[in-house]
Amino acid sequence: MNKSLVAAIIALTVVCVGGSWMMAVGFKSAKKVSDDAFRFVNAELPPVLSTWDAKLIAPIAHPQLIQMNPTADTQKVFDQLKVRLGKFKKFNGWKTLGFNPNLVIDGKKTVAANLEGDTEFDKGTAYVEVTLVRPENKWQLAKFIVRDAAGMRSAGK
Repeated sequence: MNKSLVAAIIALTVVCVGGSWMMAVGFKSAKKVSDDAFRFVNAELPPVLSTWDAKLIAPIAHPQLIQMNPTADTQKVFDQLKVRLGKFKKFNGWKTLGFNPNLVIDGKKTVAANLEGDTEFDKGTAYVEVTLVRPENKWQLAKFIVRDAAGMRSAGK
């Protein structure tokens, strides 16, 4: 067999194995970040959705979310959703819509995760969509939307 052909096959094998290893590490890292994001929403959102108290969003929100959606405005929507949906019962699981490990906000690199889930309330179900960002290793809500069957929204983008 030709030496240059053997060298090319070895080089290709090294590239393929190295690429597979890097992909596996990347998928493992993305899975870890996704799991961490799921833990955040499962811990932080039930108190908000159980009480429909917009003040509970501020401590877990990115400042831009609060700036774009003042608490008083969000509370008005929450009051309507409370009447329509009642109290939070449970999440029926989350799925990842997207993941960006290289998002830049205010000149700082951060991680972003877009999640969605169906949610049960006393009076029906709703669709919840969140975008989380993680500056300085702490998740924050960047987008929080609740849509009931009529399409009513809360919080914002």
